[in-house]
Amino acid sequence: MKQVDLSDIGVKKSLFDDLKTPDINGIIVNWGNDLITALRDKLAKNKSNASGSLSADIKPVIRASAKGVNYIVLMNEYYINVEEGQQPKQVAYKDILQWMKEKRRYGVFKSAFNKGIESVIAKVIVKNIGERGTKARPFIAPTLNQKRLDTLSQSIADHLAQKIFT
Repeated sequence: MKQVDLSDIGVKKSLFDDLKTPDINGIIVNWGNDLITALRDKLAKNKSNASGSLSADIKPVIRASAKGVNYIVLMNEYYINVEEGQQPKQVAYKDILQWMKEKRRYGVFKSAFNKGIESVIAKVIVKNIGERGTKARPFIAPTLNQKRLDTLSQSIADHLAQKIFT
């Protein structure tokens, strides 16, 4: 017959205390790392990772507070322009040239951006963004979806159930 430890009966304890354990923190960290990998994969699949800097700069920040663990995903501020696209607006010619140099450095579209014609192409790109804006290439919304959140919730629930019933 299994012995049951009843020593903490009558001690006021909150289920929230169990949420602050290293085991739960590990579940959250693993889930967050999987999320970051999925975001990077989606950027690559969307061909939205021109220089690689958006993908490379996605970083987790884990902050403990009195209420538990916060898992924060940081990324370059222009992520919103990739996620939602942008309305037509003037962009700086020098910024487009820099973008083209980064694409060439990483081996993307080498033939299209050879040094002899890059200024012409940059002017065309600046004009097109000014007239048409940029197309949305969502990578957060399709990745951080209800199914992924449910997976996190279920993992935590399974862990707590195992802790309660063992």
